[in-house]
Amino acid sequence: MNISELGYELYKIDWLRRISADRQMDAIKDYYEGLVDETEYSFDDYIYEFGYDGELYVCYEEFVNAEYLDEHYMKELFNNDKLFNAYKKDLDENFYTD
Repeated sequence: MNISELGYELYKIDWLRRISADRQMDAIKDYYEGLVDETEYSFDDYIYEFGYDGELYVCYEEFVNAEYLDEHYMKELFNNDKLFNAYKKDLDENFYTD
């Protein structure tokens, strides 16, 4: 896992933390109620398709082109000097070009 992938995983947790627990519970109940046969349709697949009331965090590609470039947000998300320094190094090497 590289630093941008770590940032994305933290972002998804942060996004979920910001939606209400009721919305999360409703989504899993909706998933359960929608299971009319024994298909291999996981809850993750359900969330990916339907989200939480139709909303979901952005995909990795969108994340690295938006949230990941917001240094203030990422500093709060990492909340760790070593990780933030690795992030800054990644930005310098892979995102900031002159």
